[in-house]
Formats: sequence, structure tokens, C-alpha cells
Amino acid sequence: MELLKEMAPGLKRVAMLWNADDLGMTMRYRPSETGATTMGLSVQALGVREPDDFNEAFAAMDREKPDAILMVTDSLTVLNRKRVFAYAAAHRLPTIYEFDWLVHDGGLMSYAPDLQMQLRAFNRSSAGL
Repeated sequence: MELLKEMAPGLKRVAMLWNADDLGMTMRYRPSETGATTMGLSVQALGVREPDDFNEAFAAMDREKPDAILMVTDSLTVLNRKRVFAYAAAHRLPTIYEFDWLVHDGGLMSYAPDLQMQLRAFNRSSAGL
């Protein structure tokens, strides 16, 4: 949330997309929701369960425009990531993703470390063993 706040200082409302049918994703969503509310942000909870639910999520964001989007990553959201990228770009919404490869694939920013860089560092350190 702090990265989104830096990107959009006027941030007041954040839409959060996650797979509501996946308990693990719901458990990852909840701390983000708590963090947002602790920062005084309003959360637009948009749990999706199937690809058609993204249309409903986008319609909800059209009705009540958020200032930014956070997407929790799982197979459902990854399979629909291009739709999220396109929606965010069309509506000029800063959007944050969990993994850096989503940024390389078209997303705006992530809050994860660069996994390739970590792997290279691990490989270099393992070579010295």
C-alpha cells in the first residue's frame, strides 16, 4: 500500500482483486485489506471466482472508481492478467501486483523482489560451495 501511496499521493480508495474461491488467496488478501484500512484507505473488495467475474469487477470499478488496484496472484488472476492490465491502462489506474514478472508482462509495478536477480545471486553463491 505504501508503494501505491507513493505512486498516487491522493490515494483514498483501492480496488483489490483476488480469487475468492481460493482460501490461500483470501488469506493473502486480508492482510492487504487490513494494511489499507490502517492507512485510512477505503477498500473495494472484488473477489472473483471465474473469468466472467472480471467483467463484473470492472463494472463495479466503473460505478465506483478506485484510485488504484491491487491484484493478488493465483492461476485465475494470472490467466486474466491481460484484461486487468488493459483495464488499468484504459482508466489510468496505478496497479500493483505481487510478482515482478507481471511487470515484465505488462503490469505497472510489483511489491516483490526481482526473482531472477535472487536466482542469479543464489547460483553464484552455490557455485562457490
